[in-house]
Amino acid sequence: MSTSKKKLAANRANAQKSTGPKTPEGKAKVAQNNWKHGLTGTFRVLPGENQQTYDDLLDEFVRVEKPADGLELQLVRKMAESNWISARAVRLQEGCIINTSTPELAAQKLASAAVSNQLERFLRYQAAADRAYARAAAELAKRRKERAQAERGFESQKRAEALLVIRQKQQQQRDELHPQHFLQAQLKTERAAQQVMKAAAGFQPPPPGQIAV
Repeated sequence: MSTSKKKLAANRANAQKSTGPKTPEGKAKVAQNNWKHGLTGTFRVLPGENQQTYDDLLDEFVRVEKPADGLELQLVRKMAESNWISARAVRLQEGCIINTSTPELAAQKLASAAVSNQLERFLRYQAAADRAYARAAAELAKRRKERAQAERGFESQKRAEALLVIRQKQQQQRDELHPQHFLQAQLKTERAAQQVMKAAAGFQPPPPGQIAV
């Protein structure tokens, strides 16, 4: 067996030996690794946080944003979760600043503090949560705008259809009245002609040599 094949066989054997924790306690401990700070992975309210406070926050988001469907509800939920994680990151940042002041420094009204190297990490997580909030809010606003445009278009179409019906009725009324107007005008003309003929029949020409006054 060549050296490379021996090495590959050894790697496979070692991989089979390293199968991770086998006991329920060990598996539970590994499962909690992702929840050490709760800033990544699937969202959940961590021990030490108040589930009711988060539920109230989510209810307030839903009340204010008024999602119209399931997709908008998911966007609102994402906004609430991102807001919660951002606030969590801020609290962790506060823990990264350690007061190292001494009584001597305090007497001189001087402060001393040490900053943990985790601060930059928590700042990044906060920025990521804020961006996630902004994306969800922008998508929600986009959907609302599209829905509003669709509703306006539907209302405009309804108004146009109603106006068309009104115009059709008006034209129908004009079409029905036109023959009546024509008959009235014809009767008026005939009466005027009869009056002219009647006046002409009763007209007596003056004798020769006289001028009609």
